[in-house]
Amino acid sequence: MNRKDKAQPNELLQYERKQRGWPRRYVADQVGVAEESLVGKWERQGVMPRPENLARLCQLFGKSVRELGFVKKGEVPYWNVPHPPDPFFTGRDDVLTFLHQVLTPGKDWVWSQTVAVTGLEGVGKTEVAVEYAYCYRNEYHAIFWVKAEAGESMISDFDAIARLLHLPGYDEKDQEKTLHVLHQWMESINRWLLILDNVEDMNSIRRFFPQKGRGCVLLTTRMHATNFVPHVIELGGLEPDEGAHFLLQRAKLLASNRVHGRDISELMEQAKELSRLLGGLPFALEEAAAYIEETGCSLTEYLQLRRVDSTPFFFEHPIAASTFRLSFEKVKQSQPLAAELLKLLVFLHPDAIPEEIILDAAGELGPDLKILAGDKLRLNLLLGELLRYSLIKRSQDILSMHRLVQAVLKSTLDQNAQRQWAERAICAVNSLFPEVHPASWDTCERLLSSAQTCSDLVIRYQIASPESDRLLDLAGYYLYERGRYAESETLLSQALRIRERVMGREHRDRAISLDHLGLLYKAQGELEKAQPLFQRALTILEKELGPEHPETATILYHQGLLYHASGKYADARSLYLRAFSIKKRNLSRNHPDIAVILDDLAVLTADMGNYARAITLEQLVLSLKHRLFGEVHPDIAVSLGNLAAFYHASGQYEIAAPLYLHAAETFEQTLGTRHPSTFMTYDNLAGLYIDQGKYEEALHLSEKVLRSREQVLGKEHPDLCQSLVQLGLIYQARRAYAKAHAYFKRSLNIYEKVYGLEHPYTAGSQTYLADVLTLLGRADEAYILVKLALAYKKRTLGADHPSFATTLNSLAAIHYAQGDIKQARMYAEQALKIREKTLHPSHLQLAESLLALARMATDENHLNEAATLLERAIAIQEQAKGAEHPDVKHLKAMYASVVKRLASRDYIDKETYSST
Repeated sequence: MNRKDKAQPNELLQYERKQRGWPRRYVADQVGVAEESLVGKWERQGVMPRPENLARLCQLFGKSVRELGFVKKGEVPYWNVPHPPDPFFTGRDDVLTFLHQVLTPGKDWVWSQTVAVTGLEGVGKTEVAVEYAYCYRNEYHAIFWVKAEAGESMISDFDAIARLLHLPGYDEKDQEKTLHVLHQWMESINRWLLILDNVEDMNSIRRFFPQKGRGCVLLTTRMHATNFVPHVIELGGLEPDEGAHFLLQRAKLLASNRVHGRDISELMEQAKELSRLLGGLPFALEEAAAYIEETGCSLTEYLQLRRVDSTPFFFEHPIAASTFRLSFEKVKQSQPLAAELLKLLVFLHPDAIPEEIILDAAGELGPDLKILAGDKLRLNLLLGELLRYSLIKRSQDILSMHRLVQAVLKSTLDQNAQRQWAERAICAVNSLFPEVHPASWDTCERLLSSAQTCSDLVIRYQIASPESDRLLDLAGYYLYERGRYAESETLLSQALRIRERVMGREHRDRAISLDHLGLLYKAQGELEKAQPLFQRALTILEKELGPEHPETATILYHQGLLYHASGKYADARSLYLRAFSIKKRNLSRNHPDIAVILDDLAVLTADMGNYARAITLEQLVLSLKHRLFGEVHPDIAVSLGNLAAFYHASGQYEIAAPLYLHAAETFEQTLGTRHPSTFMTYDNLAGLYIDQGKYEEALHLSEKVLRSREQVLGKEHPDLCQSLVQLGLIYQARRAYAKAHAYFKRSLNIYEKVYGLEHPYTAGSQTYLADVLTLLGRADEAYILVKLALAYKKRTLGADHPSFATTLNSLAAIHYAQGDIKQARMYAEQALKIREKTLHPSHLQLAESLLALARMATDENHLNEAATLLERAIAIQEQAKGAEHPDVKHLKAMYASVVKRLASRDYIDKETYSST
């Protein structure tokens, strides 16, 4: 398809000039041209400079000719389209014309220059995008291609784009930073086209788009629901003439001696008839042409076979069914064992079938395929036969099939045969799926899509067996371990139902399913759902195995986790100790289960206010884990994060920071960047930055974590509250009280909804919200929240707990705001005594109490006392934040004011306070 070239502005040159803040006059002088208007022509009209001027421009900007937008005719400065032009592309002129009308650079862009090309898989969506890119490449400075079927490939492709552009400031380890700098570029340049190929989740791609700008976006997707995209083209089959032309070209019949001198018009009529029979679907035409070319079958013979075949239509476009069946029959004739293998493959995940399912689980695949056990050479021969007819694809020991191929070939089997092959597939995948622990995660992930497909087979064919329930339970538990909770619940619930039906309600395996599902609900914050599951599991195991069995102790420990999360610390401690005692009697002292229970016992000890004891215990646990797991393991990261949190809570910030970073890096390395444990550790680090007064670092980190958590967990998950509270504290420190109020209010609403009013997290959010309400002048509202929080904390934590002191300090602030300094002083002094007793001498909460009392002493004219309190507060703040931090300077200014008042009234010898 030929397109006329027309002059286009050179935005890349203009962009580089504006980035540097240079006027055109300056560029003209540096290059050595008399008229600045010539620079304008280079930019606005895309005029090519003379070679000597072009060389000076490159030297001036430190950029290549291409990076400044000066390329040969037909080239694009920035281009990463991975596909060559299709020499057989046919038709679609109306589609390409419409795309060109919409995807015109320079319009105001509010999604208006976004087009989605939709349709059945194999209809030619990607080919249309490739053809458009080549046809209209002269109109763009940049054409970017992104594989959009999976989140990780999208992220990788956007990283590659940032590298291609040589963008300053991009960070390949920080996805959000990379996107930010890329969006800045896209918002400054108009002439770019972004092609997102094979989009599977419309919602997930929005964050990759810039919020403004005038570039263009082209999507291809099988989805019909395209949400925010204003322009949609649903691609159908080719017209008979177009389909015939494509078929004859692709089968190489037009220029082949295979035509044998026949009238070309007769050949064209046959091709048009075949195109109509196949519905003009490019994929079906491609398969037909490949079959004709590879088998030497004539078009007349192929057409007769197609006429005879009475294959019923499948789905919306059943047109390729007969082609697949013809290929299948050919395979059966040439290699019957390959046809048997194909029967198995249609019952596994179409995009990811590990070859190990065939080689290592052949014993589960029936009498014919068991011969393939460990025989890679024989398997290669069979797969070669299937590859010959394009029935499968193969890449790095992973097989894939077109879904339509699967559907058609599955229909060749009767119901009994379908059920038999479904059962074999389930047994094979189950035999390979390992017990779940970090060392087996790679294997679990490789087999996961097959296990999820088996879940569908269980439903479709009503298969209930020990193999199916084990497979679903382990796959669901693996997903729980990786933080993929929604997927996990589906499989775990299904496994529980099967076990109840197959094994009865009192079987040991049912207890395992109950336990796994309980852990999932606990992780999702659904504590009321988790409690009865743990209790039923415990009842079963106590009856089946006895109260002193290690598996019974595991359920006790998990119940302890639930009580811990519910704020019932005494009950949690009792269960932890009971489980620990049983495990210690029955297992080796170096068993991982011992370390895990001690880990949570250390956390509980810290939650109960004994940080020194918690640190000692966690150090012992970390030493044990190093012996068990080495240096890089998620359990190591757990202990590192716990130690960091204990040092942080006790005010030892310099020790905490590197531990947080070490824990986060280990979690990323072992669990990934989007795991809940990774999120939590980075949020804890943000909390440390807040305490150190590093508000910019804290804000960036907490906002990033909140966005990621919302994408993974949704908008109402309790894990979000940690990020919400951090953001509230940051804005409160910046005196942006209205913003802080919004974050604290949202966190309280979530906690009340998930945990109810009687929970330490709820009480904590009540205190945070009360503090900002006091600052907003709404002390009466704050008082109600503080009284609720105090009552709960006193009842559950005791009156000597640091958390109780925090809320006392909030109560003191309310009375102070209301002018009742006497009551305020009483509560502030009580809070200080608790903190001095339980916290490290350098803890910032001590400085908070000292500052509150200093203000009260100043108002009461007790200036000596105020000066002493401020001295202590300054020392703590300076140690944590540094002498130049604004908070420290503010305290020093307060101190100087107090000293000045003291000196002027002769309360003390002026020389005593001469150095401030």
